[in-house]
Amino acid sequence: MVIRTGLAFWVETRPTDDCSARLQAFEEGCYRDAFCFDATGGLWPILDARLKRRPSFMDRLFGISWIPVELMLGQRRDAAVSEIVSHLADVLQNPEFTEYSRTPPDILLGRLQRTRSPEELIDAAREPAA
Repeated sequence: MVIRTGLAFWVETRPTDDCSARLQAFEEGCYRDAFCFDATGGLWPILDARLKRRPSFMDRLFGISWIPVELMLGQRRDAAVSEIVSHLADVLQNPEFTEYSRTPPDILLGRLQRTRSPEELIDAAREPAA
């Protein structure tokens, strides 16, 4: 799971060298001040994100194409589920994030707070089930 402090979170299922982002989101810093939380309870700061190919003219024109990205991670540390839930709760207070959520923030937060393992937390963060 990728968490951008106070702004957004999403579940990423691909390896860090095989991620992608919309060009506009990448250029706006979608990986800035972000970290990855894995199913083993590891928390990895994202030190850098690089496009794996040069954007084409059409990519730039529309800005909505998905572009391959490689993430460079810092050193892993263990993180408690409660710590990550706290970060996610901060995101759920951001109206810009919750505006696009299919699940009301209070329901999603309740679901996240009931999780007991990193894997359960990541599954709950996938969203639907409102």
